[in-house]
Order: sequence, then structure tokens, then C-alpha cells
Amino acid sequence: MGPLSGFKVVELAGIGPGPMCAMLLADLGATVLRVDRLVPSELGLQRPLQYHLLMRNRPSIRLDLKNPEAVELVLKLTEKADALIEGFRPGVTERLGLGPTHCLQRNPKLVYGRMTGWGQEGPLRAVGGASITHLALQQTIDLSLISALGRFQDSQNSVGLFGEINATILPKAVVTAGIRYQQDRQDRSGELITPASSPLQFDRTFRAWLPKLSLAYDFTSTVRAGVLVQRAYNPGGTTLRFDIARPDNFEAETMWDYELFARARLGHAITASANLFYYDIHDAQRAKEIQIIGPAGFPVGFADMFNVPRARSYGLEAEVDWRPSNRLTSRFSLGLLDSRIDRSAPDYPEFSGNQFGRSPHLSAAAAIDWDPLPRFRLSAQVRHHTSYFTDDGNRAGTLVPPATIANARAEFRLRRITLFAYATNLFDKFAFVERDASFAVLEDPREVAAGIETRF
Repeated sequence: MGPLSGFKVVELAGIGPGPMCAMLLADLGATVLRVDRLVPSELGLQRPLQYHLLMRNRPSIRLDLKNPEAVELVLKLTEKADALIEGFRPGVTERLGLGPTHCLQRNPKLVYGRMTGWGQEGPLRAVGGASITHLALQQTIDLSLISALGRFQDSQNSVGLFGEINATILPKAVVTAGIRYQQDRQDRSGELITPASSPLQFDRTFRAWLPKLSLAYDFTSTVRAGVLVQRAYNPGGTTLRFDIARPDNFEAETMWDYELFARARLGHAITASANLFYYDIHDAQRAKEIQIIGPAGFPVGFADMFNVPRARSYGLEAEVDWRPSNRLTSRFSLGLLDSRIDRSAPDYPEFSGNQFGRSPHLSAAAAIDWDPLPRFRLSAQVRHHTSYFTDDGNRAGTLVPPATIANARAEFRLRRITLFAYATNLFDKFAFVERDASFAVLEDPREVAAGIETRF
């Protein structure tokens, strides 16, 4: 019992002040229900709930708030609640259908609490911050096939400073501008112990300025489209060339990303999204497969890392969710892609004009879940891809043919027990994932099974 006994609160899970506020309300006697994400909102460190200070004294449920059924459930919870608290970025709950307008329509007496670093109102809403990470790794690598043992120490230190500002330039138009300064230090030392030892010593720092600019326009309350331009990069690094026993250094790669995007909710049953993108890549990090014959007579494969001055990739990503009823849900996705190495490095002329490895021109997938009875579910998934090359070399022997794979599952739930049966690769399609003149990786053959699952 406490001074807030009988007070009901719905908490939309977040980090920082939101969980702290919910914890204090629960400590004072309020009944707080936490609506968590399907994947917990942690900062990279997963902790059991009993050791998580801010999560005490309240139950939680996990929902996908991009699912209209989950949104409707939260709205029903607010009908009997006294307060709701959320700490998302400005505009997020409005896009989800859980903003103040939506909730107060269900419960005019609801207290709607929002916590953001820079507030919700005004033409300018800015955020800023810093990220600092350190990674240390000691490795001992068994390379028996080439009669060697690798011992390495890796240290990576990254610092990022970023800022972002949102400007409402028109009632339905928002401009977002941001900048990030990124610094990454790679420190790697060690040696490949062989009859002729191969030492490795690498210590370099990579820096980049990464701007971002986007414009989004709300044509209606359920349709948004816009344009995005941003720069990205990956730091360089090093590895070892086993064939020449020397370090194999590679430089940082940078990319300009140009996108047109659209998001729409069509009625209560259909949500759709699409991205049209073009990536302009400089000093792209690529790998050439090399094989040597070890002392035991077996081929040993590894990668020769290098940079290509110019490469590009463009295409379309689209997804449609159709939920005609509470018992039937489906999802359809389509990907169109064209990738090309426009200009290769002088020492690797054979890569010029080639496609990126494992990049089919078309990929598609469909999934459906149907509950014909309250405890009985049928599920099926189908995915398809056109042909693609296993690697950037685009050799004839590495071409993977088109394939279509289907899976199915049925389950019946009895409280803590679930009876299930499934079939993977339903039509037993013989299909490659990777292939070369000397090896191949295949899709798993058809597998049919039945079982019982229980949880405690």
C-alpha cells in the first residue's frame, strides 16, 4: 500500500527517465503495466529482470507496436488507466497511433506524460549526444592446415559525437538535419607462428564527418513520403596474407546514400512501405578468394582484402502487411537490386564491371499466419531469389541458379503445452547457397518433424 494505491499507469517502454518515473510511481503504490518491445530496449547489455533496478515492482507485456492489433490493445488499456507515460522521440507515438489525440479520445481523463530531452513543441526540436566504445580481444587461432598457430591482441576504440535537429517548415513537412563526427582507432598486434614467423603490428586511427539531411511530408495522417541523403563509412583495418606471410591492410570505405521513401496505412488492414535507394561507394572494401595447398595436401581458403575506388548499388525495397482479421495475417516483401564495381584497383583489374557477390537482382518473400480455431495456428513462408554470383569475381562456376523455398508449420496450444508439426524446404528443392569449382553450400533438404513444447 502507498499514497498512489489504486492509481493505474501504462508505461511505454524506453530508456532513461521513463523507466525511472515508472519505478517511482510503482514504489509509491501505483499499479504500473510496462508495454515492452519484442526485443528489450537495452543499451547492448542484457540483464535478468531480478538484477534490473529500474524494472522492479511492475509486470510487463511484449507487443509489436507496428502491429495494429497491438496498438488497439494499448488503447484499450488506456481506457481504464489514470495515466500513460512515454519517452520516445517527438512524433513517434503519433505515427504509431498512440499519441495524445488517439488516447484521449478513448479516455478524456487520461494524464498523458511525455519525457524528451528537448521537448515536443516548437518549430525546432534538437537532440545531441556522444557514444564511446572500447573492445579488447585476445585470439588464439588454430591453423593446423597450414601448420601454424595465430596469436593476436585486438583493441578498438571508437568515439562518436552527433547532433540532430528537426524543423517543421510547413504544417505537414519536417526537415531533419544532422551531423556525426566518428573516430575509430584499430590496434592489432600478434604473429602467425610458423617455421618462419609472421609478425603483425597495426595501429591506425580513422576519422570521418557524416552529415544527414531528410525531408518528410505527411500527405494525410496515414501517408508519409520523403527524401533522405546521408553519408556513412566503415573504418579500415588489417589481416594476414597466409600465402606471402605479410599484413594485408585495407583503407576505410565511405558511401553516400540517396533515398526516396514512403510509408502508408491503408484502412485498418493494410500497411505498406517502400524505399528507392542509390548508394555511391568510394574505396569499397572487397575480398578476393585465395587458395593455397597446405603441408598436408589440402586446399586452404582465405581472403585477400582490398579497396576498389568506385562502386554503386541501387534498387527498391517494398513491404506490405495485410491483416484482414484477428485470425489472419500476411506479409509480402520484394527487393530489386543492381550492384556494380565501376572501377577496380590497379592490381585487381578483373573485378571492374562485376556485380557484388551474393546480390540477386530480385528477391521476394511471402508469409501467412492463420488461426482457424482459437488455439490452432497454420503458418507458411515462401522465399524466392533470382541467380547471383557467390563472390565479386563473377566466375562462371560461382553462379547460383534461381530458387524458391517453402516452409510450413502447424501448432495447437494447450495452456503451457504446444503440439506442433513442421516441414522445411517443403518441396525438397535442390538449391545452392554458394558454389565454386571445389565446393558448394546447399539449402537444407526437406525436413518433416512433429513435437511437443512446454514452458515453465
